[in-house]
Amino acid sequence: MRIQYAREDSDAIARAKGTYVEKRLKTTLTKSGAQKKPYDRPANGKVATTAAENGEKNGDRATEEGPGEPNNILFCSAIPEGTDQEQIHVIFNQFPGLREVRWMPNSTEFAFIEYESTEQSEPARKALDNFRITPTHQIKVKFANK
Repeated sequence: MRIQYAREDSDAIARAKGTYVEKRLKTTLTKSGAQKKPYDRPANGKVATTAAENGEKNGDRATEEGPGEPNNILFCSAIPEGTDQEQIHVIFNQFPGLREVRWMPNSTEFAFIEYESTEQSEPARKALDNFRITPTHQIKVKFANK
């Protein structure tokens, strides 16, 4: 059995304890300078699908969804259940400079893979991102956040 703890109390619990504080909605500014609520749609009713339509500059989304800023530690996710530590070590050991494979506590779905340098971790990330570890499962590999 797994027990997960929340970072903060739910609104109902906070009200019961008497510690409830009203939360404000986050708003952003549009190009015209007016505030835009997160749930508002554009005037034409169409949802923006590209970075240019969202008004984002080149590379704004790359840090959020992309491989991240290059460093010597990789974050491996979507590891299928039943995969043991030795299999992950063998997969990443085919690239030179492997220092250590660290697993997330109480989880076998995530691991941190440390290389000696950024130059050694980049080829491993490129080659093993979306690598099929089983016929039906792909692992995701990106640079860890520092």
